[in-house]
Amino acid sequence: MVLAAVVPASCNDAPDRDRPVEFPERWIDGTDSEEPSFQVHELAAGTWIIRQSLTTHFEAPFLYLLAGDERALLLDTGATTEPWIRQVVDELIGEAFPLIVAHSHAHGDHVAGDFEFRSRPNTEIVGHAVGDVARFYRLERWPHASTSLELGRRPLLVIPIPGHEPSSIAVFDERTGVLLSGDSLYPGRLYVRDFAAYRASVDRLVETLAEASVSWVLGAHIEMTDQPGVDYEQRQVSHLGERPLEMTWDHLLELQHALSTMGEAAEYTVRDAFIVYPLD
Repeated sequence: MVLAAVVPASCNDAPDRDRPVEFPERWIDGTDSEEPSFQVHELAAGTWIIRQSLTTHFEAPFLYLLAGDERALLLDTGATTEPWIRQVVDELIGEAFPLIVAHSHAHGDHVAGDFEFRSRPNTEIVGHAVGDVARFYRLERWPHASTSLELGRRPLLVIPIPGHEPSSIAVFDERTGVLLSGDSLYPGRLYVRDFAAYRASVDRLVETLAEASVSWVLGAHIEMTDQPGVDYEQRQVSHLGERPLEMTWDHLLELQHALSTMGEAAEYTVRDAFIVYPLD
């Protein structure tokens, strides 16, 4: 794989919700055969978005690294078994900084790089099964309760959101106001495998975070073009003219409303920024 340069930043910078976050003008999108295998963008102090290139895998997932004073959380490890993600993480936070390797859910394009961290010191890898996830986060009433994960002056709220996949979670970062939504909401095809669970999960997200001042909703993929309601062909390996990654609280409310109008089963529904895509 072609590796990009990673510029380390301090993971102990003071939190600053007043600092405007900035997204890159464009993400690597597979349109350049010489593009690096990943792109790192520092969204805020101690907050990095990592995109895997479409030239390495058509899923091109987004990974998230959040660092507090005492430890860091890596959410997802990428879509290929070629080693790259540990090097990125170690250059950003240091080889010995304590790390939790977690997952938005258990699908292969989000867990393929786990093996790289098995030999890393001060590292805990969260299992993929519902029981493993519930035990690690001490969620005794899965999926009906949320819980806090403390990174050291950086609390995260972990919310179970099964429906796309049984062990799906969302992570809300109080420092930045960012909600990490995995494959449950992103600009693309929202594959619904268990409609009752998915609809309940979206309702739970809205109820839990209603007073939380969510700044952005960031998912794990981009599958929509910059034309409203138009997606790329499945497994397409270049994304000329992508829609931005960032979504808003209003998109979550739009999804909730769309699901509330459906009956006992999910219905194929095209909106400007996402497509509800039933699989159950």
